[in-house]
Amino acid sequence: MMAYWIVVSSGRALPVAIVTVLGQIALLIGIMVLFFAVIALQFVKVRELYGSGDSSAPDERTNCSSCGARVSVEADTCSYCGEPTDR
Repeated sequence: MMAYWIVVSSGRALPVAIVTVLGQIALLIGIMVLFFAVIALQFVKVRELYGSGDSSAPDERTNCSSCGARVSVEADTCSYCGEPTDR
């Protein structure tokens, strides 16, 4: 036999079991939001490292021969790994 405790929330009485389930659903949604935020941040990081690919002047940037990051053609060293760039 399961005993229900009554919790008053915003003027309504809810059994504790329902409140527990709602709390678990809210926790699950929070975890999912964090998961997708981490994935979105990884996409931003990759775009920053390798460029967006929609540059109007592709000859202004080149790939670093060491790490592959997009760097300026005029750069002597890669700003990400510090290795000298090949010209």
